[in-house]
Amino acid sequence: MKISVVIVNHNAAGFVRRAIASLEEGCGEFSYESIVMDNSDAPEPIAEAGHWEAVENRGFGAGCNRGAKLAGGELLLFLNPDGEAQSGAVAAAARLLLSEPDAGLVGIRTLLPDGSFETGCLRGFPTPLRSAAYLLGLDRLFPRSRTLGGYRMNWLDREQNQEVESVSGSFMLLRRDFFEELGGFDERFFMYGEDLDLCWRVREAGKKVLYCADGVLLHHHGQCGRNPRQTAAFYESMTLFYDKNFRSRYSFVTTALVHGAVGLLKRRAMRAWRNHS
Repeated sequence: MKISVVIVNHNAAGFVRRAIASLEEGCGEFSYESIVMDNSDAPEPIAEAGHWEAVENRGFGAGCNRGAKLAGGELLLFLNPDGEAQSGAVAAAARLLLSEPDAGLVGIRTLLPDGSFETGCLRGFPTPLRSAAYLLGLDRLFPRSRTLGGYRMNWLDREQNQEVESVSGSFMLLRRDFFEELGGFDERFFMYGEDLDLCWRVREAGKKVLYCADGVLLHHHGQCGRNPRQTAAFYESMTLFYDKNFRSRYSFVTTALVHGAVGLLKRRAMRAWRNHS
């Protein structure tokens, strides 16, 4: 069985080369191909890629969808350009996906370069209450609370394979035909939030989102940088995810509070960018 690894690159060619190099040991017994969609400011061909293509920067999800259309494998892996699969990691995730009849999507245990756990690879959906608790730091004060700590889900064992609500877009493995059935990533998300939305739709389709603890992804988080456009996209994605998946479940007052809070956070972040520049 073949795994098509799709990487969307934006000004991180050095990290992409490391990511591709990690696949030989990471994929183990599975054959693989690498597909790089390059939306960098000044794209330069990456010879190490099985397929490299310069594309218009329409966002992460759009790049992933374009790469998926070129895939020839039965399985699709969306891998961040600054991620490195450790030995056997991709193979472990693939075995988990193939062994569970109801599995729809598999994420993986992800560590930062200092060895700490990256919480985004195992998390709950950001409901208004969970988001407020996270932003106010209440989940850190009460890490085992299933009410206040529902975004990080700290009560779950990070060393155990298990079903979770959502995983990170740094590493998302699923069957290609199922990805096509879902309609791919929602391209309204320029970047950020598209991974949460895909996990939501996987579960809505009656499939499981699984977390694989048997493999490790090393994520050089933040090494690709963040600019004002990306910062704005982060907050816009928060609003889009809420409106698309939660708005109908909450009152007008809750929606107004969510929109107001996200808008305030966005203005503060953009002001910080202006002051810094």
